Amino acid sequence: MRFSLLFLLFAAGCSKPDPSNFDGSMGQTAEPILIASWIQVDPSAGQDLEKNRIDFDALGGKIILVERWATWCSPCIAKIPALIDLQKKHAKELAIVSLTNESETIVRGFLEKTTLDELESGRPKERLSAALNYSVALVNEKEPTFDSYFGRLRGVPSFYIIGKDGRIERAVVGSYEIVLKEVKRLLENRKRTPPEEEKAQRLLSVQREIGTMVNKIFSLQENDKTDMRVIAAAMRRRITLLKELSELKPSSERENRWKILGQLVDLWSKSSDREKAVVLSELEIARTEMFEVLKATQAYPMSWINLAYNMTLVDDPELIDAARALKAVQNSLDRIRKINDSVVLDMAYDAKARALFNSGDIPNAIKAQKKSIAHAIPVRKKRFEAALGLYEDFKTNPDADVEEILEKRKASGFQSASVVKLALGNLRIKE
Repeated sequence: MRFSLLFLLFAAGCSKPDPSNFDGSMGQTAEPILIASWIQVDPSAGQDLEKNRIDFDALGGKIILVERWATWCSPCIAKIPALIDLQKKHAKELAIVSLTNESETIVRGFLEKTTLDELESGRPKERLSAALNYSVALVNEKEPTFDSYFGRLRGVPSFYIIGKDGRIERAVVGSYEIVLKEVKRLLENRKRTPPEEEKAQRLLSVQREIGTMVNKIFSLQENDKTDMRVIAAAMRRRITLLKELSELKPSSERENRWKILGQLVDLWSKSSDREKAVVLSELEIARTEMFEVLKATQAYPMSWINLAYNMTLVDDPELIDAARALKAVQNSLDRIRKINDSVVLDMAYDAKARALFNSGDIPNAIKAQKKSIAHAIPVRKKRFEAALGLYEDFKTNPDADVEEILEKRKASGFQSASVVKLALGNLRIKE
């Protein structure tokens, strides 16, 4: 059942601030967030279903943890068991609400088909639809009140922590460890020290700057002008620098493994011929370990897609492992079917097309790329269409001048000419 709902978070006895001045900053009284419909409702959280709202008064001074998540987000999904435990342990003092902008079909399908033991070994084989003890709601990310909170906090999971007085205590992107520390501090009724306050404000400022730049990058990527693409690339470098300066570093073992994979690919380009043999050996080991980790942890589609890109979206032919990339893509497609999540289906087929192209199977690469376009979201469609044009060009004329075609398609960033030449060489071998 779909409603137009009012999600109210406010402190009893406080005068309501001017909503036009609200931007989700720490210390502000939490403003309402309009939601589209409820998926899961915690009956003990003081929710008035007749008025369709969560009322801070009805919560009796509870801490409120508002999470933005997605079914395709591996870190989000990995923390569901921990959120269940957190809600259970502090049921009298804490209320958790998870918000997503995905469709009702996708979210309900995910909760029905996924079991706790798939997310964490040793857990019961219980469907999430039955296991969840906190509220889940659908939102429209373009809705102004939701945008005030999460518009500049790009990435999932993201969290807002509302104190017992109805004021925003913390906004966090990604780090569940920070969330736990903040919740513990509030449960102990302890104020932040001045250094803690300064660090929290600094991190929020950095996260918002990153979010603003990511939003801008998305818009620039739609522009074919070279100078716009250069600006977008500069912004990505700025984001990397900001993360390093602000200590926004990966916190999980899996994220650290991703970082190692990226570092090894980067190290390869800076190594001597003698050193490259060692780097390649380390990269193969790291990829094998990541493959096994993703299998063991029931990884979600995007993780498999990222691994496939790591083995194909490189500029040196020696770093390509098309056969294993195809296995990674197949695992992503299997997971997409299992959890009924088509959000990243376009990227899965794009990764499949790239792996097929690198192996010299251009006809099937074209078929896969057409599927990626058929499922593409607008921000990615133009890039996928450009890739399809390249595949079709090279199928028509495998002896064409590679640099000339890349220039004609304005696709110099698609992949290096040496990698394309390898793919065409593999095509000739197959023929």
